[in-house]
Amino acid sequence: GEAGSWLEQERSSWLAAFNEAARIGWHRQVLELATAMHWYSDDRWYAVEWVEIFGLGVDAARALGDVAAEAQQRNFLGWALAMVKNTEAALEQYLLALRCAEAADDPLERMWALAYASFHEYSQVGRATAMEHARQSVELAAPFDFWAVQMPVRYRFGALLLLDGQPEEAFAHMDALHEEVERRRRAGEATKARDRLTAILVEGIARCLHAMGRCDQAVPLFARSRVMQQEVGATGLAAAAAVWEGRC
Repeated sequence: GEAGSWLEQERSSWLAAFNEAARIGWHRQVLELATAMHWYSDDRWYAVEWVEIFGLGVDAARALGDVAAEAQQRNFLGWALAMVKNTEAALEQYLLALRCAEAADDPLERMWALAYASFHEYSQVGRATAMEHARQSVELAAPFDFWAVQMPVRYRFGALLLLDGQPEEAFAHMDALHEEVERRRRAGEATKARDRLTAILVEGIARCLHAMGRCDQAVPLFARSRVMQQEVGATGLAAAAAVWEGRC
């Protein structure tokens, strides 16, 4: 949108202002900007030094003594570190976020910390811890918004089941989630951002089928995911779906 285009064009200006605000101790403004930039970071993870931005967000939250905000900023920072493949530092931030969220009694940030940490814990800590934390995150997601919270968290649990060599369980989990998604889409809840999430879920279901040796059923789903990704402008994700399609 317009805001995204402006941020792209004026990147050097607002980044300089952000760094200056951090330098002179405008903690509230730094925290507000870091929080507001989260929506932009999702689509522009390559465009800006997000590790630096969310790191300053953490510093600002700590300076303000805002433990709930610190939990949120540490979750953002963990994401930014994971994006640059620094997975050990990412997990460290998620576990710090979890501690902050528990101290602040913030179930939403606790849920995100558990959901994100579980993926890294699988390779760095152990499958039992990872699966338990992932299950807890799904339970904690239940009272929150379906599209913004429940769907991505439940998808991540399915992806972890697949990673754990449980394609049948992963398929059952993702297929049930997909049924709910389609029911909501028929009820008029579809948007471009939600279509992107749906496309990722469809590809996940196809990957389960592929792992189960059911390529005849996987191919049309990979193709559907690829077309949906192209329609929402997610060309990188569309290419990934095409690669999977070619493997069948």
